[in-house]
Amino acid sequence: MFGFYTKPIQLNSSISEAYNQRAKLQLDLFNNLDSAIEDITKAIELLPQVGDYYYNRSFFYTNKGELQLFYNDLNKVIELNPMTKPLYSLEEIFYFKAITIMMQF
Repeated sequence: MFGFYTKPIQLNSSISEAYNQRAKLQLDLFNNLDSAIEDITKAIELLPQVGDYYYNRSFFYTNKGELQLFYNDLNKVIELNPMTKPLYSLEEIFYFKAITIMMQF
């Protein structure tokens, strides 16, 4: 399954969605946060206007305990598409607000 996304990247390294999907597999199959962040960051470099990529990376950052980076990426998601803000779960909104408050101290 992992090779399913690696092969397209080898053939054409500008396929951002392949990096995005491989990043998810890095976490789901191998619990490799650093590689997942590396792949999703490459997807963002290729298509910086895709909010889903920032959202995915923010999730990876929370798993790594990188709260400032989580906050930055979630703000970028909202900046790119303000209409997505109401789609966040209550848990995510609470967490986002808690981090905002914590960063003020």
